[in-house]
Amino acid sequence: MTWSNLISSLKMSNNLTYPGWEADRDEYRRFYVEGSNLAEIKLESMKRRQRQYDGDRSHPEIFQMDLIQFSYSGWETDKLKAEEIHIQRHFTNDFSAFVIGMKRKQDLFEGKRSKYSILRDVDSMIFSYNDWERDKGTFEKYFTEGSKLAKISLETMKRKQRLH
Repeated sequence: MTWSNLISSLKMSNNLTYPGWEADRDEYRRFYVEGSNLAEIKLESMKRRQRQYDGDRSHPEIFQMDLIQFSYSGWETDKLKAEEIHIQRHFTNDFSAFVIGMKRKQDLFEGKRSKYSILRDVDSMIFSYNDWERDKGTFEKYFTEGSKLAKISLETMKRKQRLH
């Protein structure tokens, strides 16, 4: 980032009104002075937080999420978490992965399990070992998180059933 970009960025900070912006500005300045790449990341986070605070939901990620109708238990909390990921971790694919998880939770809530082969697999099996219900809940949690642990969890359930 050039010196003129810093000056421009600091002028932008005069337009910041969200709670805690002063601390973010100071952190941004510290990162800049240190020559850290985190300065640009922090600046983008600050811009995104201000847009959120202003009620601007036009960013493509937020706009697309807003088009989805969620109704599963806890969706409001998940939506707030997605918005925070959008602000803080915009340099990763965490937002997209989190929204995919929200869509999966919604599909489970609506009973749309057949569209996922791994769910068809688990639903085709009959489990009778102790605590299989708990294990199935853990499996579904991993599935909605998009974790590779879902497949491992399913294999563990199959092994427990064979040993039962």
